[in-house]
Amino acid sequence: MINQSRFKPSAIVVTAFLTFGMSIQGHAWEQKTIERGNWVPNVGELDFEAKEQPLGDMWTFVCPPGGTFKLSIDTKDDTDINKADIDPVAVVLDGRGNEIGYGDDEIHCKYEPVCGYGCPSVEATCGKGEVHSILVRDYGTATTSGDYCQEGGGYKLGLEVRDVTGRRVPAHYIKLGGGARRNVPGWALKQGIAPVGPALDDEILPNPTSTGVRLRRGK
Repeated sequence: MINQSRFKPSAIVVTAFLTFGMSIQGHAWEQKTIERGNWVPNVGELDFEAKEQPLGDMWTFVCPPGGTFKLSIDTKDDTDINKADIDPVAVVLDGRGNEIGYGDDEIHCKYEPVCGYGCPSVEATCGKGEVHSILVRDYGTATTSGDYCQEGGGYKLGLEVRDVTGRRVPAHYIKLGGGARRNVPGWALKQGIAPVGPALDDEILPNPTSTGVRLRRGK
């Protein structure tokens, strides 16, 4: 049985070739095109044998062919003591549901999580299909401090998109959030995902075993 106080999934194993710089660096980026915020629950320890799926938020955005994106997830002061009660992770999928980026602990959080970890940052090239998806979750049960992030919490999503020439894409084209209709991508609907997002708040998100999205054990 894995001791969750000592092990946590590693983004390096699968997506190091997609992200630039895996060490914790300065807090977020100085310039962001757009920002959004929401809240996600703590998922606890998932039962993968029973195919239990994590809860969280799904956001969509337009990523132009040949372009690049850079995103970060930051924490909020949920405890009123300048601490956060969330250990955020982020997964990015292209328009066909292929994982093209994973973020976990690459940057410092504005409000340090009580469980001791950092915040995710992902930088990668746009994949197939223009409408990409960002999954934001609270990891759940790991800790380096002896305290656990047990309550879930608020987060801030920052996203910057550039086209094939390197020019920043304006917010009205990126459409972060999926627009007024909150349409779920077709690949997610085929997996039986509840058609009520994005952002999907506390809804079942794509099955890790069917999309390549894996909560990695061992760090």
